Parts: sequence; structure tokens; C-alpha cells
Amino acid sequence: MSHLTKGKTKIKDVSLLKEVAQAMGLKVVETRKLKGAYIGSVDCEFVIRGQHGGDLGIVKDGEDYTIAMDNYMNPICKTVGSNGALLTRDYQVELHKREAQLLGGVIADQHTDEAGFVYLEVSV
Repeated sequence: MSHLTKGKTKIKDVSLLKEVAQAMGLKVVETRKLKGAYIGSVDCEFVIRGQHGGDLGIVKDGEDYTIAMDNYMNPICKTVGSNGALLTRDYQVELHKREAQLLGGVIADQHTDEAGFVYLEVSV
């Protein structure tokens, strides 16, 4: 069944999110409407579009942002995961890497286990 869902991750740095999306092969579209066959249209700040179709919207949520998308037969789910989980995971990884580097750390190692958990080793 088709319906709009919102991600749980609060996004504070939209420029970093755009970088991560583009690194995943997605396109950032500067439009203020997320349109769907079954959901109509939803106001958003911008849209992220998949290589093979499908969109998700970045929606203002107070002072932060969140992902809004329809998971039902949406081709972008293959890249970003259900509710944008893979996109927000990669966003959080890059955010933590930047924070570590700002504190003088160097990323010594990064790997993802079979369950999809990302491990960062930081040297100071």
C-alpha cells in the first residue's frame, strides 16, 4: 500500500547530505514538490532522484530536516533503502568522520559488516 513515510534521522547539514547523495549516484533536484503517483504532492526543500527513477523529498522539520518518501514500488529504495536508511547511514558516517577530523583525528580504517553496521577507527 502506498503512503508517505518520514525518516527518523534529523538532518542538520543539508549540503553534506547532498554530497553523500551524489556520491551514491543520485541527483539533487532543486524543486519544492515531491510528487508521487499515489501520494499526490508534498512540500519539500529539494528532491533527491534515483538513477532509475523514484524520488524522495527533504522536508523541513523545525530547525532540522528529514527524509519523506513513498516506499511502495519506488525504484530509489534499491539505492537508499527503505525510508532512506542507507542514505542516512552514509550521511551519519560522513558527519562523524568530519567531526573526528575537526577534533584532530585521522580516519585509520572504515569497514561495513555483514549486517550493514559501519565501523570507523580514528587515530588521534
